[in-house]
Amino acid sequence: DHHNDPNHTDDLLISGMKGAYQYHLNGKLIKIDLLQNTEVLCFYRLKQHILVGTLNEGILFLDMKNGTIDTCDIKDGLSDNMVFSLYEDTKNNLWAGTGAGLQQISHNSNTKKFAVRRFTHADGYERVENSMNCITEDSTGHIWIGTTKGAFRLNPYAPATGNTAPYVVIKSASAENMNTEPKYKNA
Repeated sequence: DHHNDPNHTDDLLISGMKGAYQYHLNGKLIKIDLLQNTEVLCFYRLKQHILVGTLNEGILFLDMKNGTIDTCDIKDGLSDNMVFSLYEDTKNNLWAGTGAGLQQISHNSNTKKFAVRRFTHADGYERVENSMNCITEDSTGHIWIGTTKGAFRLNPYAPATGNTAPYVVIKSASAENMNTEPKYKNA
């Protein structure tokens, strides 16, 4: 039954804010019941799974044959449950771009466990919101990530520098001896 085969190429995955569908090129539209109330942001086909990046549920590893879902979210180490991009590189590493940065994810389908690595300044990556479906790999193995602050190029195999700038939080600010009158007044 090819409509349950996630690797079948004669269909398209279509989503909206309240669910997802498989559209077969023969004209048949099938609702994916397991995603009925899911706010879908992106899809990715990975082996026997359809991966679903969601607005607030993290990543859903949907096994269409078995009708099961494994969920990877902030409890598993994601920096954010808002997942904009999913990508598998040539070394079979899974990348997820979230609202709060880039992560590399390993999934053990037998134990249903996840291992998540977050990338930071020490890895040469700024923790920033990723753009929709904007992760790819170049011919040298570098990962390119589109974000709200532009494109980043990451060498995922370079050792972390450990030289990170501290995060600064400004709790309050004041100014003394400042003239608060406007410089120009209407005549």
